[in-house]
Amino acid sequence: MLPLTSTSVSNFNFAQSFARLSQAAARPAFELQFAAAQNAVLDRLDRQISELQEDDLFLGQTAGLRIQASRLENRLPEVESYRESVTNNRTTVLDIMESLADARVLADPASVTEFDAALGKALSQIEKLQTTPFSLIGISDNLLATKPQVEADLGAITTNDFATPADITAVQAAIDAVSDTLAATLTVLQINDDMAFDQVKALKRQLEEANRRIDTLEVAERQKRLDEVNELREQASRTLTVISLGFEGGQAASSFLTENLSFDRKPPPGSVLNLFV
Repeated sequence: MLPLTSTSVSNFNFAQSFARLSQAAARPAFELQFAAAQNAVLDRLDRQISELQEDDLFLGQTAGLRIQASRLENRLPEVESYRESVTNNRTTVLDIMESLADARVLADPASVTEFDAALGKALSQIEKLQTTPFSLIGISDNLLATKPQVEADLGAITTNDFATPADITAVQAAIDAVSDTLAATLTVLQINDDMAFDQVKALKRQLEEANRRIDTLEVAERQKRLDEVNELREQASRTLTVISLGFEGGQAASSFLTENLSFDRKPPPGSVLNLFV
C-alpha cells in the first residue's frame, strides 16, 4: 500500500473522481432503462402492425366490385351452358334437314327401303333436340312445341310404297312442310346463338375488368399499408435513436466537465486534510 503523502493528496482531484464514479454508475442504469423503453416501443409497434394486418384491407373499396364479379361469375356458366345447348340444337336441326332432304330424293318406288332408313334417321335425330320452356337470351325458339309436332308429322307419313305419283307428291309435301318449320326454327336458333356468343364475350370482358380493378385497388392498398408499417418502424427507430443519442450526449458533456474540473484550493483551516499537507 502506497503511503499517503502531502504531494499525493495535493494531486488528488476529488471532484473529478466523484464525477467519474457518477458517470460509471449512470451507464448501467441507462442501459436497463433503455432496454425497458426498447421493449415497450417494440411491443407497441407489434400491436400497431397487428391492427393494420387484422383490418379489412379492402372494406368499402372492393366490396361492390366483388359483388359484381361474383354475379358475373355465376351468370357466365349459365350463359355458356345455354349457348352450348343452342349450338347443339342448331347442329341437330341442320342434321335433321339434311336427312329429310335425302329422304325427299329417295321418295320413289325403287328406293322405299332407303327412304325409310333416311326418315328413321331424321326421327332419331329429332330426339336429340334440347327443349326449354323459354329462351334465356334472344327470342323463344318454341322447340318445346315444335319438337313433338315435327315428330308427329314425320311419324304420320305413309309411303304406300310410292305406288302412285300422288303418294310421292304427298310424302314430299309433308317433308317440305316439316323442313320449312325446321328452317324457321333454325333462323331463331342462329339469332340466339349469336346473341349468346356476344353475351359470353361481354360477360368475360366485364369480369376481367372487375377483377383488374380489384387487383389495382388491392395492390394500392397493400402498398399503402406497407408504407404505414414502414413509417411505424421508422418512428420506433427514431424514438430509440433519440433516447440513445440523448444519453450519449449527456455523457459526453459530463465527461467534458469532469475532465475540466479543478479542486486546487487548499483545505480550509481546521480541516483534517491539513494533516496531510
